[in-house]
Amino acid sequence: MDVDHKNLGGLIPTFEEDRQILLGMCDMGFAVALDIHWNGPVYSHNEYPEKWAKLYFDKNFFVLDPLFYWTVVKTGHIRWSEVSFPDPRGVLKMAAEHGLKYGCTFSMKESNRRHLLSISRSDREFTDPEISEAEKVFESWTAASINIRPSKK
Repeated sequence: MDVDHKNLGGLIPTFEEDRQILLGMCDMGFAVALDIHWNGPVYSHNEYPEKWAKLYFDKNFFVLDPLFYWTVVKTGHIRWSEVSFPDPRGVLKMAAEHGLKYGCTFSMKESNRRHLLSISRSDREFTDPEISEAEKVFESWTAASINIRPSKK
């Protein structure tokens, strides 16, 4: 199967349906990175507002983003309001200033790879049922990225 690494639709047959599910609950969008290893993710997709995404990457906010650090050392999910890691550059405050006030981040580790999904809202915390629905999408996407890897013989 040929995979367009810039288009998760080439990897995940239900990507567009899943994307619409997430966008229906995430008025400020989402970002996913799959198969992350030492030189970055193999697959990624960003639906955050363009102005925020550009600022985040231009300023290398991931270097000191408490959510990113949480995904490096933890698995599962966490509401952004529950993250207790230091935020010396004020990444979460700046995200809130761009409308990303509430969110939930999901993280999974398998083999030597990490996978993450972050979802965001401007108006309220995600409900437990919404988190469960996003987690199902994340698990499906993660499984697809694992299944496409060439097997080592």
